[in-house]
Amino acid sequence: MKQPEDVLHGGNIEEWLKWAETKVALSLAVTLYFKSPPSAAAEGVLECYREYLELCGPQLRWFVSSPGKFREANAKVLQLPFRRVPEAIAHNRWLSWSAYAGADLRDAAPSQFTAVLKPDAQDLSEVRAAFPVEMFAGELERFMALVKTFAARVPFFFGYAGFSFSAAKEMMRGQSNGRLLGPAAMRFSGVEVEDGGTAISCQDSIKGVNWLTLLASSFVERLGGKATLRAQLSKAIELHDLPAGLMIQAGPTPGLGDLNAGERLPLYREVHRVLTPIRVRRHCVFDGLYFGVDETQRWMSRFDD
Repeated sequence: MKQPEDVLHGGNIEEWLKWAETKVALSLAVTLYFKSPPSAAAEGVLECYREYLELCGPQLRWFVSSPGKFREANAKVLQLPFRRVPEAIAHNRWLSWSAYAGADLRDAAPSQFTAVLKPDAQDLSEVRAAFPVEMFAGELERFMALVKTFAARVPFFFGYAGFSFSAAKEMMRGQSNGRLLGPAAMRFSGVEVEDGGTAISCQDSIKGVNWLTLLASSFVERLGGKATLRAQLSKAIELHDLPAGLMIQAGPTPGLGDLNAGERLPLYREVHRVLTPIRVRRHCVFDGLYFGVDETQRWMSRFDD
């Protein structure tokens, strides 16, 4: 059997995903990090989840919340967060849940929704909604509108949206897939890789950039304001006002950034450069990717010129 390193240098993204079988999936996803207490953010997060169920509910096969075990999803199970979130807020408890569409518990799938709500407003909570790429084929403006809607509901600190790898949620399978995902992350620079350490590493900074990069107003001010940002970015990069801040759009479509095909994603690199003052300087080692300190830093700095 080929090792991931062998596949790294051959085939396009479709061929690589076929080779990876059910271990890794490609999604269009939005991830938002926020510092607001759950009492202030919960309603918006639950509205995002409600809309996600309307769009992807029939595809979802598995559900897990904390504390708890994976269980098969059905209409009743998928409604549990609407009861458990108010309970967690009332008792000042940490709560997370995930719903996803893997045919088997150990399978990755492009449809995934994850939320983590932490009681301390100084800690970063998060919400991620991932969709099949084909759901928005030829309709990227619909995906962008969805990102804006989610961002209007959640008082984000920072966030990003675009192509994203979705791995298996079951812990043992997720960790074993790191040998696949690590090399792919190095090759496809435009595809986001999620890591639980971001909430720890980015208390006063952002993780990085993607096709859509969302910044709280406090970050925009640290960069000199919207007018200063506009002057530093080319006309091909659009700025969108949002209730909690600003969304930066790096071109009309997201890119895979396949280094084997010479795809350098110059607009991503431009945004990456301009946002250098607020990007995290040292991210903790990516859990489950077989990344060490050096590999993590290489991926975090992949858009450096």
